Amino acid sequence: MFIVDNMLSPLATRALNQFSENAKKLVFPAIIPEATHSSLNTVRHEDAFLFIVRRSSAEPLISRIYEFLDTLDVSKFFLDVDDKSFSWRSLLEPTFVIDLLSVFTAERLNRNAEEISIIMRAKQWLKDFNPFENDLL
Repeated sequence: MFIVDNMLSPLATRALNQFSENAKKLVFPAIIPEATHSSLNTVRHEDAFLFIVRRSSAEPLISRIYEFLDTLDVSKFFLDVDDKSFSWRSLLEPTFVIDLLSVFTAERLNRNAEEISIIMRAKQWLKDFNPFENDLL
């Protein structure tokens, strides 16, 4: 489970896409505060791992949620993002980490990160179908 707050929600989408493409591994993105509700109930039963991106300038409620997540008796890792002066770097550095992790995960699972045949089929289908010319949009 990949947990972020609203400010870093694009990272959750990136993680889902990169792990799906490179490692052929489904990642469940969860956005705080909803991430502390029903989705957490599955963690112990699914032998899940929590990857939590923690912002240094998070609001007090979000900071308390980080504290709660830290108390859970499950495998977890916190990636701390220093965003006291929020900038593109606040998103780019964790994005780089996510991208690398997705490739390393592919290697560890013996999955070919370069094998994207279904993605290429989908791109070809869209090109052939061309929804812009078929008045479907």
